[in-house]
Amino acid sequence: MRAINVKPRRGLRILLGCLPFGLLLLAYVIGSDMRLSASAHDKLLPGLGTMAEAVQQYAFTVDVRTGNYLMW
Repeated sequence: MRAINVKPRRGLRILLGCLPFGLLLLAYVIGSDMRLSASAHDKLLPGLGTMAEAVQQYAFTVDVRTGNYLMW
C-alpha cells in the first residue's frame, strides 16, 4: 500500500491536526523570549503572561468610564 492511501486512526488524526498550532505556539514563545531578553519593553512579541493580563483587564474588568466590559 502506498503511503498516500494510509488513513491514520482517530487519535493520530487529532494529534496531526493539532501539530501545526503547537508548532506555531512554540515558535511564538521562543521568538518572544528572544526579543524580551534583548529588550524587556518590547511590544512586538509580548510574553504570554502580558497577554493574559491584557485579556483579564479587557474581558473581565468593568471599565470605569462606560460601566461596560471592553471586550464585549
